[in-house]
Amino acid sequence: MCKPLRVPNSVRAAGEKGFDDGLHEDRRIGRHLVDEPDAERDVGSEALARQEPAPGRPGPYLREHEGRDDGGDDPQSNLRETEHRVLRCDCDVCACDEAAPAAERISVCLHHHRSRTAVDRLAHPEETEGVLDVLPVGQVDGGALPLDVGPGAEALPFARQDDRARVPDVREGFGELRDESRIEGIAPLRAREDDLQHGTVPFDSERAHRRELKVGPMIKGALAAALTPLREDGATLDDDAFDPYLDFLAGGGLDGILALGTTGEGILLSVEERKRVAELCLEASRGRLQVAVHCGAQTKADTVALVEHSAAAGVDAVAVIGPPYFRPDAEALFEHFRRAAAACAPTPFYLYEFEATSGYPIPLEVIERLRQAAPNLAGLKVSDSPFDKVKPYLLEGLDVFVGAEALLAEGLAGGAAGAVSGLAAAYPEEVAEVVRAPSANGAARLGELRAGIERFPRHAALKLVVGNRGVPLREDVRAPLRRLTAPERDELLAWLG
Repeated sequence: MCKPLRVPNSVRAAGEKGFDDGLHEDRRIGRHLVDEPDAERDVGSEALARQEPAPGRPGPYLREHEGRDDGGDDPQSNLRETEHRVLRCDCDVCACDEAAPAAERISVCLHHHRSRTAVDRLAHPEETEGVLDVLPVGQVDGGALPLDVGPGAEALPFARQDDRARVPDVREGFGELRDESRIEGIAPLRAREDDLQHGTVPFDSERAHRRELKVGPMIKGALAAALTPLREDGATLDDDAFDPYLDFLAGGGLDGILALGTTGEGILLSVEERKRVAELCLEASRGRLQVAVHCGAQTKADTVALVEHSAAAGVDAVAVIGPPYFRPDAEALFEHFRRAAAACAPTPFYLYEFEATSGYPIPLEVIERLRQAAPNLAGLKVSDSPFDKVKPYLLEGLDVFVGAEALLAEGLAGGAAGAVSGLAAAYPEEVAEVVRAPSANGAARLGELRAGIERFPRHAALKLVVGNRGVPLREDVRAPLRRLTAPERDELLAWLG
């Protein structure tokens, strides 16, 4: 039985090399270096206690009164002689080597009180490296697997490690732990606040199963299907207009926004522009509004890229419409939504149901399958009309947001969670009032207001209304959408009064 002991190279005789140098840095010493009892060489636990030197003073040279050199080829007394079958020993000690302070000494376990274990009498300081306060919890076959490592806890070797367990090995062990085939979903580790000198343990989040993560807080209440500020005839984003526009929406009493939806012209913008809009909306909201972002695109690759970016940016929710133009079957549509939901987990994921825009309704069987495959599926935005097309999507356990303002009273009475309204992009206070106090008259009033806007190109008309209310928002829209003609503009302004 051997005990590992690290011996600094500085205590060797000058120019001397150990026979195991280059193999690895551990040195092993036998428990018995002599074959016969020797009172002068008794280094049992009691002898050590009596002979312990004071901190900072040199310890006694064990070979001072010995002249053993049976080989006759060693000019100095040295414990490295082979006549007593020393096992891989490298523990030369000279009188000039000082003992370290007692608080830094390594405790040597002798196992038996009279055991003559080889001891070099040089105190070796421990490596002073702290252990993080961590409690990683993973999911293994549906059960929690806690692992607690705190200050002062015993540092045990992990799987596949040899007997060189020491405190710093804990950090190395965590590096291996994440690659164990049966341990997944470990939360990222962080250092204690009072141990800032230690960095966090890196963790590859892609290896965690998204379905094991809890869904974040879900959106609620009255949300505007926000407009996207543009300039240069719709060719570029108008970065400067986002702040005043979101100030206007927050001041109107809304709970949040859905950026880049149908009203936000999202499908007409490039992937990079859409990422930039998500960032600008988050910055301009300043925590006053919930920010959901529509990430639906023509291809799965673009959809996943947008979803991943929005989730990483910290949005409150992600919504995805079925890809337009081609009509995927139920299997293809399920896989499209499943991949999108997985890419943003645990951010709440919403389906965007709008048959008039996508060209087809989302089959209920697809939604039911997603409820099993995507734990972060939180609900739907349903912009269909009349109410008979909305009612089938009012599913228990899913939050539904009504898009058609005239259907708000029926929808909220039927269990809807709120509204995501295009009209709220220009009339936030009107929509917020009806959502908070639903009534048939209130919903009818919103329906009339919507009908008045729909007489004109809707996106340009809503931007004109916002600009007319004192917000520096241009009427520019992205082609092939068009601006208002001069007669249309005059007519709308006259209608607004």
